[in-house]
Amino acid sequence: MDLAQDSAEQHLQAVVVQRLVNLALKGVPQEMRPRARTN
Repeated sequence: MDLAQDSAEQHLQAVVVQRLVNLALKGVPQEMRPRARTN
């Protein structure tokens, strides 16, 4: 189904973006990170 394929592609894109964000945060000093924490 087209909807299932679209949702799967969006999920893959979300995973890739999350990985890129995690890598970017690893390269940022602790002082530059946002103070708000979700956990």
